[in-house]
Amino acid sequence: MAGWNNKNCCCEPKTFVCGDGVVDICCLTLQLSTWVRPITCYTIGNDPGDTCAYTSNTYYHNNHCGRVINFGCTVYTEISWGIQADGTVRLFISMGSQVDGDYNYVAPVIHVITGLDADTWYTAPVVFTLSGVTYTLEVCPDPHTPFPEWPISTVNMKVTGLPSEGRGVGSVLCGTVCDPFHAVTLIMWKYNIYNDTVKIDVSFPTHVGSHIVAYDDGDWINNTYTFTIPALLGGVPDATVTVSGADSCTIPPPPEPCVVENACFPDGCPCIIDGSDGSLYRRLTADISGPVTATGLTLIPYLAEGWDYSSGGDSIAIRCTNGGVDPYYVFVSIGGTVMFGSIPAGGFDCTPDGLDIVDITVTDGITTMVLYTL
Repeated sequence: MAGWNNKNCCCEPKTFVCGDGVVDICCLTLQLSTWVRPITCYTIGNDPGDTCAYTSNTYYHNNHCGRVINFGCTVYTEISWGIQADGTVRLFISMGSQVDGDYNYVAPVIHVITGLDADTWYTAPVVFTLSGVTYTLEVCPDPHTPFPEWPISTVNMKVTGLPSEGRGVGSVLCGTVCDPFHAVTLIMWKYNIYNDTVKIDVSFPTHVGSHIVAYDDGDWINNTYTFTIPALLGGVPDATVTVSGADSCTIPPPPEPCVVENACFPDGCPCIIDGSDGSLYRRLTADISGPVTATGLTLIPYLAEGWDYSSGGDSIAIRCTNGGVDPYYVFVSIGGTVMFGSIPAGGFDCTPDGLDIVDITVTDGITTMVLYTL
């Protein structure tokens, strides 16, 4: 209220201060008519959750003065408001540039609203229109679901299919290459709030391409995507790449090269198993047919001698003798049906790259087993 000034015989106006605000406001939502969903903006120092809790920020965050920003990588947004000399509230909104649903550039936005009633402006949505787009600003309901998510999860993705693997790190909404100074294969992704999709960008010195996937409330990171990216040079074929989740930014070292001298089974395809320590280069699978049928039985390395399959009373055993010079002994017991057989040394073929075997068939005339690599 006004006070009497004996010096100049007039009434001095009341000085309005931020501390006069009585309602805590630490979260606002902003929705555009062109967006699929609203974003939430929080007071700095607040730990966003589904309720508007106390914040450690010493700056005022009430209905007279406050400032909130969004914590994710959707559209950079800052909203602030303050009490003016006339007792009304001035609202300031700043938004960074973005791209629309067709990936066209959208310029940054700065907008100011003045003359808001200090004690009621927040009780109803603040709505305005710019260039045909309607903006709706309102206090977050309690409880509410933050978007972007909070806390922001760390997401790692990888791309394979090019001469070198690439990995990226970020969140469900955006990410960039893990090692920008040394990586050859690059992977990045960015959420689009106009159509609720994620655009995955992959590049290599000879290839560049993109793939768009549905955001699916963030579940897109749990799927695998295979797509083609075009070559940058004529005469170079396009590349098919696969993008999927990764456990970290660390790219595992390539497997040790196959050592022909250590080959066990089969000796003509040394990249199947290392006979010196039984380590597996390729997985061996068996299909059984005859009196009993079984498919996709996975055999595991057995020391330096071959493979085993065991499940309940069923089993398969393959043993090589004398370093792969003599035949390989085969024993099969599936569903009570027993088969003995052998694989002649060198009695099979490898794929041209020497990394896999051409299907091997072993039979005793009644039961048949087909071995192959995956």
